[in-house]
Amino acid sequence: MYRPRDAEHTVLHQVVAEHLEAFLGAMAEAGDGAGLPQFVEREFREFL
Repeated sequence: MYRPRDAEHTVLHQVVAEHLEAFLGAMAEAGDGAGLPQFVEREFREFL
């Protein structure tokens, strides 16, 4: 029987949770200042 993994206990979840705000800030400062598309930020936040 398939059991979904508990995403909150994965290394990926921990890394994203720890670094997301700094990453989003760095992306906003890079290039033209627009940052990442809203759907990308939304997906990251929904993952958390």
